[in-house]
Amino acid sequence: MNTVIDPQYIRRGPFKDVTTVRVTVGDVNESPLFSQNPYTLSVLENQPAGTLVGVVQAHDPDLQSNSISYSIEPLSNPEELFTINPEDGTLRTSVFLDRENKKEHSITVTASETDSPSQVSRVGVLIQVLDINDNPPTLAEIYKPHVCDNAQAGQVIQTVRVKDADIENGVFHIQSPSATSDGNFTLQDNKDGSASLLVKHSGFWKSQRDIFLVPIEIKDNGDPPLSSTDTLTVSLCHCEAGGAVLTCQMTTGSATGLSTPALLAILACAFSLLALVSLFYLQRRHKPSPLSLCEDEDIRENIITYDDEGGGEQDTQAFDMSALQPPQTGLSGGFFHPPRMDVLPRVPHHPAPRSPQTAPVDVQRFLALRLREAERDPVAPPYDSIQVYGFEGGGSSAGSLSSLTSSSGGLGEEELIGEDIWEWGPHFRTLAEIYGAKRRHSTAEE
Repeated sequence: MNTVIDPQYIRRGPFKDVTTVRVTVGDVNESPLFSQNPYTLSVLENQPAGTLVGVVQAHDPDLQSNSISYSIEPLSNPEELFTINPEDGTLRTSVFLDRENKKEHSITVTASETDSPSQVSRVGVLIQVLDINDNPPTLAEIYKPHVCDNAQAGQVIQTVRVKDADIENGVFHIQSPSATSDGNFTLQDNKDGSASLLVKHSGFWKSQRDIFLVPIEIKDNGDPPLSSTDTLTVSLCHCEAGGAVLTCQMTTGSATGLSTPALLAILACAFSLLALVSLFYLQRRHKPSPLSLCEDEDIRENIITYDDEGGGEQDTQAFDMSALQPPQTGLSGGFFHPPRMDVLPRVPHHPAPRSPQTAPVDVQRFLALRLREAERDPVAPPYDSIQVYGFEGGGSSAGSLSSLTSSSGGLGEEELIGEDIWEWGPHFRTLAEIYGAKRRHSTAEE
């Protein structure tokens, strides 16, 4: 249509025209199309392998239709429960299916063109396993009823329920076979999948029995119907007037306890364990104890248990101190046992002159000066003597003389000594002889 019209030509109108346009859609290669998406199929349980489950179908929408090939994706069928015909898409079982184990299975089926394998379509298939009556009904749990000795006739002592692994309408027939029924109880079917155990008569306190056995027969409403039998064990208990249980003759009911054989077995195990512990204790008691530092025997070279090294120990009489000496002090005794040298030096010793001191001298300062002199003396023993350490420690009036914590510094040689070492007692005579100390007060006999 002409949108701008010249007025002088308006009589020649109309200024428009109409035509027809035909659009042709060209064909391209497309993936196959399934007839349903998804599929829902079903199969009965416990059927043999090769049972037909159903058929899936797909077609090629192109003008030049190609044949279709079917397959099941391995990841969706790891247990290989189903197989498919690649030509017609027929699904079949490959094993027995149990509905009580799994109710539904989901797999994925693929359809691809034979001439163009890249053209693939996928569809989900849900396979429902249908139930058949292959499980008999049973009691829902293990019941342990008890009856009081003062129970009255018609009293309900237990209500039992029934379960069935199959799909049922909940209609069960519960009864106690008359031929084997206990005359003390009766079973009443409640018609709702449960039954009540009632007392048939009173006077159980006169009974000479501890337990009562009540058989139960249960039948379902399946096709064909299945049945099972069970037995309720009823214990006789002594109860209060309100029904609270005090004691049971046979503790298999709600009042928990142990039977006589179980109690005897537990007691036997306890006595065996007690005897084993007693035997172990007696064996340890009569076993000779290992050597220790507290014994009176003079044990030599027991270096492994000697862990009180340092000043202040009073048990060095029990050890051979030569084992602690360095190997370079001698070769005749071997690497671990060098020769002893805790004797007076054979080389003449000239002690340094000492000036008398009238004032009392501190023992610690005195020993520090003596230690410094001994370290500078080339003929003095280069190691601690066991004769000295045998009497040092808390029992000595001079305290510890260990060189491990001693120091040669802090005192000058000009420090004067006032008290003679001989006055410390006979325990320090060897020390006085080693260091060349002269006795101040010599008697005429000496």
